[in-house]
Amino acid sequence: MATIRKRGEFQWEAQIRRKGYPAVSMTFEIKVDAEDWARDLERDMRRGVFIDRRESETTTLKQALNKYEIEVTVRKKSKVRETSRINKLLDHKLAGYSLAGIKAKDIAEFRDAGRKRGLAENTIRLDIALLSSVFEYCRKEWGIEVDNPCRKIKLPGGSKKRERRLSTLEESSLLEFIVKALPRTKYTRELIELDIETGMRQSEILGIEWSDVKLSSKSIHLDDTKSGDPREVPLSPRAIQIIQSMPRPITNCRVFDLSQDRLIRGFKLASWKI
Repeated sequence: MATIRKRGEFQWEAQIRRKGYPAVSMTFEIKVDAEDWARDLERDMRRGVFIDRRESETTTLKQALNKYEIEVTVRKKSKVRETSRINKLLDHKLAGYSLAGIKAKDIAEFRDAGRKRGLAENTIRLDIALLSSVFEYCRKEWGIEVDNPCRKIKLPGGSKKRERRLSTLEESSLLEFIVKALPRTKYTRELIELDIETGMRQSEILGIEWSDVKLSSKSIHLDDTKSGDPREVPLSPRAIQIIQSMPRPITNCRVFDLSQDRLIRGFKLASWKI
């Protein structure tokens, strides 16, 4: 039998003690809400379908995001980008809600608000995908009984696949201005030309070492890829010419001594000139 007692002028506490179940309690502003809550829980206990949601009701999204960043994000290759995404979510009003208090309509409002702000559909989709991953970790890994509201809404579509090579003029302008944007970096032009020729991702081409370059088989071996699986990148005659034009050191080292952050900044500077 539930116990309902008044605690303060605007507080009513409902407490349930039943054999075989943990003692549970909740505080409400009005008595009828306390009675309804107690009646629903007692019914679930009688039917054997009671789920203890106290942790999901006391854990905020902010706490879950912080824990996720420490335990999960730190192990990802994309940890820098995901940390930035988490920091933006921590500033959103949803971060102050309890996990149990976040409903599908809240996620839908989050999606629609992003659209009104002019965010790209893919950006909104990635934000919601991160939230969904946090809820799934809470449920599957951390033992927090909570539903995933992100699964109950229509997600924005991903970015449309684009397949277009640079025009001759665009390529020429890019090569001219990227060298000027990174004046103290060696072989910037060769890096861009090889990237255009092979289609490798930034992180892939910046990570290759001379030992990965296999001119005998006309390929570059990549161990660290986005999918996590190694792959071989075939080299065209032009790609081989680019690599052969660069002096090969005696000891093994990276082919291009440049950070991804610096390359991105160089691209931004060059794009202003094109």
